[in-house]
Amino acid sequence: MMSNGGPLSLGRTAGSAFGSRRSTRVERIEMRRAEKFQTAKGMSFIRWLEAVDTTCFLVHYYEALTERFDSLEQVIELYVKNNELQKTFFDDAGIRKLGHRRLFDKWFSDMLSSSVSDA
Repeated sequence: MMSNGGPLSLGRTAGSAFGSRRSTRVERIEMRRAEKFQTAKGMSFIRWLEAVDTTCFLVHYYEALTERFDSLEQVIELYVKNNELQKTFFDDAGIRKLGHRRLFDKWFSDMLSSSVSDA
């Protein structure tokens, strides 16, 4: 039995310190994700397509994207729900090839990821 002055006598429970650290870590992850997302929203379509695939196979979607959407920010607002890219984006943007869809999926997944490695 612990006497006064022990680590649990300060009004904290052993779990509350862990919970506080976890909460701070989650907040940092969320902040970094929001910063990455804000940066991405400001990208031009051509820069975005080059970021999605550095081999530039996706650049031919530039014209279709600019005809259908005003900005990447609009794409994100329309097609990202619950931290997930909605599959209707591919049909609406005219992206038919499975490999190209996977590249876009990966980019959005990486952008929306809240992995512990980001903290």
